[in-house]
Amino acid sequence: RGYPRWDKHPAKSLLREDIKEGKYKLGNAKRFQLSRAEYSEFPSSVFRDHIHQERRRQREKKMKVIQRNKKAQKAHQKEVDESEAAWLANEEYQKELEEMISAMKHF
Repeated sequence: RGYPRWDKHPAKSLLREDIKEGKYKLGNAKRFQLSRAEYSEFPSSVFRDHIHQERRRQREKKMKVIQRNKKAQKAHQKEVDESEAAWLANEEYQKELEEMISAMKHF
């Protein structure tokens, strides 16, 4: 290999910040790599792959949050529906409900 590990290197967090701030322009990976000394410790092809990986991570993160929320909402609705079905199937609840309805009719 001959180059440092990416996961512990300061270039990883710097790249994350730079891409978030929009400093990278598509197609200028070599020029962008020259912008910081930390980036130059990696071969161009490896650094370019990390650029694309980080761009994809930031772009897809928003979608994953949306998907997580939709999944949680469906699970919650299923739980609510099951609870409602259990209440309606409960004989004591039905008896109390009928008593309340008949008591309201007398007013």
